[in-house]
Amino acid sequence: MILAHDLINLTLWTAVITITAPLLLLGCECLLGTTARTTSHHPRQEGEPQRASHALPRPAVDVIMPAHNEQRGLALALDSVIASLRSTDRIILVADNCSDDTATIANRYAAELSKRKNGFATMEVLERFDDERRGKDYALQFAFDFLREPGEIDRVVVIVDSDCRIEADAIDLLATQVARTQQPAQASYLMHQPESIPMTAGSLLSEFAFTIKNHVRPLGLARIGGACTLSGSGMAFPRPLLPQLSVPSGHLVEDMRWTFDMILAGHPVRFCPDAKCSATFPTTSRATQSQRRRWEHGHLQLVCSQIPRLIRGWLRQPTWYSALAVLDLLILPLSLLLMTSLAIGIVVLIAAIKGHSVAPLLGWMAITGIAGTGMGAAWCRYRPAHAKLRTILAIPLYVVRKVPLYVRFLLRPERAWIRTDRGG
Repeated sequence: MILAHDLINLTLWTAVITITAPLLLLGCECLLGTTARTTSHHPRQEGEPQRASHALPRPAVDVIMPAHNEQRGLALALDSVIASLRSTDRIILVADNCSDDTATIANRYAAELSKRKNGFATMEVLERFDDERRGKDYALQFAFDFLREPGEIDRVVVIVDSDCRIEADAIDLLATQVARTQQPAQASYLMHQPESIPMTAGSLLSEFAFTIKNHVRPLGLARIGGACTLSGSGMAFPRPLLPQLSVPSGHLVEDMRWTFDMILAGHPVRFCPDAKCSATFPTTSRATQSQRRRWEHGHLQLVCSQIPRLIRGWLRQPTWYSALAVLDLLILPLSLLLMTSLAIGIVVLIAAIKGHSVAPLLGWMAITGIAGTGMGAAWCRYRPAHAKLRTILAIPLYVVRKVPLYVRFLLRPERAWIRTDRGG
């Protein structure tokens, strides 16, 4: 009996320790990110003036825009990028396996820019058709191959999704930081609810979760020397580093995987919080579910594949930022992390009631208290503009609705990249 009692206590402690690292780091990241001094994280609203002054000296920039059937929002994305560029810069738009007017719209913009000449950037439109190799990383590799001209290695490469709007000074800020550090950089990339559909508690919580992942946590990690995770748009690289990125494979979240390529190559990504870009969530429930499934299944697949890779890299060359990358990758998607933590809390509570050690329960309460404090501080500073206190009450339902997504990961995980249909 004594042996069984000790074994149960050991199991309880193991469960609590397993959840300790991600919860503790999440709480610290949120607290440090919330107290960091930056400009507002909200993107420029309609009618606000562009802020680019082009006063900062910086290297020339190649902006790569992968586009797959993006005719609806392409003009807005191109307008925002063109407004931020200089005459030495260039846009390279890859119309990838398009069956709509994406290439036509892009060619129209390229022709207009060529007419303006002095003082304006140039634009190249590349069309790619390959039914076998589909995915954003294949489109980007197509653009990288185009960039292999000799004698231009000092240029900075910035990647902007063709459904995003980038702030007018973001390119200047990213290029300046990359030139100064010779390390990759990531802008603050946020998602917002489209104004064309009603605000719901679930959509506001999704917006907040995205802000935590792409703004608050990177701010906190930067303050303790950690690397930022690439988030797909607003990414900037010194051109010589492009060959060190993984070869295309159609991965669900190729940008996150590139983060670890850079870490293992000794070039951790640095966060550039004042450079901002934004996009909107899909307007239909089906598209929203597809997008979430791709993001979260891709994240979980990377946990399985990249943690061993990072540990092996750390053993060969120990660095502080690679150790932090392992711990940061252990932070599961927030809903899954909350469910896991709650399940462990219930188990240790029942065990304590049944007469087993109360220490695991106290440890779990302390760790969840730190994480809760960090998330609460982040909510106070970074909650969406339309969020109310009652929005928090919708968290249980928001989490429960994600259970099928995680069950599907166990039974039939997403494998192929699928473009998000934003409708409208």
